[in-house]
Amino acid sequence: MAGSTWSSLLSFELSYIAIVIAGLSMIICLQRKFSLAVTIFIYIFFAALVYFIKIISGYADKLPVPGGLPYIFLVIFLFKGNILKILFMLFFQLIVSSSLIVIFCMSICFFFPPDSAQYLNLMTILLVLVFFFYILLTLKHGRHITEKFFDGGSEKDWTLYLISTFIIYTFLFFISKIHESGSILHFASLIFIIWSFAILCYAIINAHDKTRNQHEANFAREIIASGEGHYQRMTELLTTFRMLRHDSKYHQNVLLDLLHKGETNKAIEYLSGQQAQFQQLVPSSFCENQVINALLVHYAGQFRDLSVEYVFNAAIPDKLPVSDYDICIVIGNLLENALTANRKPLAERKIILEITTNVKQLIIKTENTCDESNALAEAEIAMTKQLGGKGLGLRSVKIVTDNYNGILYINQSNNIFTAEVLLNFMNSEIN
Repeated sequence: MAGSTWSSLLSFELSYIAIVIAGLSMIICLQRKFSLAVTIFIYIFFAALVYFIKIISGYADKLPVPGGLPYIFLVIFLFKGNILKILFMLFFQLIVSSSLIVIFCMSICFFFPPDSAQYLNLMTILLVLVFFFYILLTLKHGRHITEKFFDGGSEKDWTLYLISTFIIYTFLFFISKIHESGSILHFASLIFIIWSFAILCYAIINAHDKTRNQHEANFAREIIASGEGHYQRMTELLTTFRMLRHDSKYHQNVLLDLLHKGETNKAIEYLSGQQAQFQQLVPSSFCENQVINALLVHYAGQFRDLSVEYVFNAAIPDKLPVSDYDICIVIGNLLENALTANRKPLAERKIILEITTNVKQLIIKTENTCDESNALAEAEIAMTKQLGGKGLGLRSVKIVTDNYNGILYINQSNNIFTAEVLLNFMNSEIN
């Protein structure tokens, strides 16, 4: 009799075990609106409240989501970000935790009756061990996996992802309610549902990876194109220098003739004109690294065309323990954002780029004028938006920053927008 009572209680509690595990996983993986302690307190208080109300009322949980709509509103209240992504992560965690519970229930039922002491003991031990290791894995890899999911997709895509995940969880929920002890059919249905969920997750991550790779390929083509343009200008400049060198004897003859005639002022005027022409031809050199210099020359030309004041201080040596391609991703996207902000009619238009290095780090900082709207909020939203849309640049910068265990800091003070990137060298020093 005691075993039967404990079996019924365990069956009633399983959905709440899934809720607790899902909640802990979401707290680990998602950005919270409140501190960790406050978030955990609100979550536990709500779960306990729903639990006791159901025990007192005697209401058996019949909804696919324990707690129903209030629980959905709770997770939206607790976590930051897109609502569709938050709800997707809710059902993702519920599917994982519920699948583990149900698959153990069904598997053990093949060997022991559900109301037996062996079943209860084995079930309890397995759940404790599996969820302990699941939480440890979530602590180690949860945020990374979440970013892989969130790194892409439009609102339409995420609506489809959410609906698909909810349908999978609904099937899983009803399978858990109707399964019979030792039923091969129900067990096969469970495996099919879990397999379908795995395929969905793989498809989402794979689609986002392809989108990101396509963006990086497009950006690489732009960098190469700007480098080719810089190379072409250097070739043309070399040809011009050769012509000037060839013609220098004629200029010397003119100067000597003017000086012999005592026309010093005309000689100075002629020489000044030659010097100004020569200075116009000398290319801008911002740093020793020719790849980065080509990129800076490219953007310097665009800022000049828009009559935007710019200051580039780039103390970058020829070689760094950071990929030139990654540096170009960061600098190019930050300057592109600054260029976009300064296309608007502003009282003052200016961009300052500061790049410095030390033994272990590369620091890239941009300050640019912007309009009086909340550029900071727009930038923060942009970093969480899909690739291929607004905020593509900052999202790419964030990806590179994370690859180097670095920091991306953005801020706005009045009409000045600041972005600062710190990249850590990977166990290397500057060459």
